[in-house]
Amino acid sequence: MSMDFMNNVKLKGLIYSVLLLDIILIISTITVFVFELIDVGIILLISISFINTIILFIILRYVYKELYDLSDMLTKATNGKMQFSKQNYQEGILSGLHYQFARLFERLDRTSNKIITEKEKMSELITELSHQIKTPVSAIKLFNSLLHEDLNNEDRINMINKMGMEVVKLEWFSKVLLDISKLETGLINLEPQVVCIDDLISESVNSVYPKSRIKKIEITGDIQSSLEINLDKKWTKEAIINILDNAIKYTESGGEIYISTRSSHVSDRIIIRDTGRGIMKEDIPHIFKRFYKGKNTKTEEGTGIGLYLASEIIEMQNGTIKVSTKINEGTTFEIVLYK
Repeated sequence: MSMDFMNNVKLKGLIYSVLLLDIILIISTITVFVFELIDVGIILLISISFINTIILFIILRYVYKELYDLSDMLTKATNGKMQFSKQNYQEGILSGLHYQFARLFERLDRTSNKIITEKEKMSELITELSHQIKTPVSAIKLFNSLLHEDLNNEDRINMINKMGMEVVKLEWFSKVLLDISKLETGLINLEPQVVCIDDLISESVNSVYPKSRIKKIEITGDIQSSLEINLDKKWTKEAIINILDNAIKYTESGGEIYISTRSSHVSDRIIIRDTGRGIMKEDIPHIFKRFYKGKNTKTEEGTGIGLYLASEIIEMQNGTIKVSTKINEGTTFEIVLYK
């Protein structure tokens, strides 16, 4: 019998009893031969051997039961029916083995569920993007067919310009698809560095300036030029640009976007406030979900990806985005980066 079983509370007493009986048996045997107590010795030896056999049977029965339970657990796990039960495991190698197997199967089950969830997300992503891409592709095909007709130069140039706009959309879709795939597969490697907040916001504003100029939207602000934040500049700029794009899209011509910063011992904040149409109350809990479009944004072109990407990027940097809004008065996005 292996000494490892000594750790088991149930087996300790039984094994000690077997050892004690074996010692008694040896002493009795010696006594019988020394003192020639044949009759009494035989009875004593038979009794000890009988008790010893019963105890050994109990030990083997317990070991067999534990091994049977482990075998049953493996069979259920193989058939995908394993359910982890937090039993009151006792000390001992068999109970410990039983517990470790249960924990292993629980982890495997979680991993399996995670893989299934990720596959469903990816399938949903592909379906949504395919749906979004159909519109510009259909438009390009239409414009291309019209170009083969007898058009004057002005109409031809107009068609070509429209095709160019649709191509720009497709380029944007491909970029977004790449960003989302990097986010959801964990391929984004953030490289935090000390960044001057003034430079970060200036570069972000310059990226959206052509769009704001077309709609005559003025972008102003109050930026702490001396403020420096430890963050990934490339991806944080991407998040800010997405929020600014959203603000421009849903702000009427002649509106305003105001950017400010705030710093404390706990966090650094970038606040972007617009004078747009606002967000419906029931939409607020969902605006950072992938492909979500609010009820009062259906008339605008968009994919519902920008805010999702912004939220994911900021959360990866131990931050969050807070939203406050009033219908027909504007919306404020507050990027909070905790120190």
